[in-house]
Amino acid sequence: MVLFAQQAEQPLGARLYAGQQTLAGYIAGHETPLPETASRCVNCHVLAGSPRPASGSQKTVAFGPLLSAEGLKGLVPRRGGPPSRYDLHAFCELLKTGVDPAKVIIQRTMPRYKLDEPQCEALWMYITQPTP
Repeated sequence: MVLFAQQAEQPLGARLYAGQQTLAGYIAGHETPLPETASRCVNCHVLAGSPRPASGSQKTVAFGPLLSAEGLKGLVPRRGGPPSRYDLHAFCELLKTGVDPAKVIIQRTMPRYKLDEPQCEALWMYITQPTP
């Protein structure tokens, strides 16, 4: 009961990022949803300011880009395309369609998500909050 209460106290964006609240994820071109544990953001991305796995750790090193306010909101060249920056709309578009702000298609291994506006906004706010 205590663990459930602690999870409920976390913001929606934190729960979505960690997979404590389900996001329906799909691989592009497939209609079958991924298992809940396979579509968690935390599986592939590290948040700026989060502890990194120690050298020699059994944890897998993140292969998705580091997520930070500066990295998303700043003008940055991405995936061989022109420099671009994210805002809430572009971030939600990427998660739903796999197309980034510069109109570059992300890798197929990144799930596409079925999420509503409140979920996407909560995830955006959580990921782009200033790091302490």
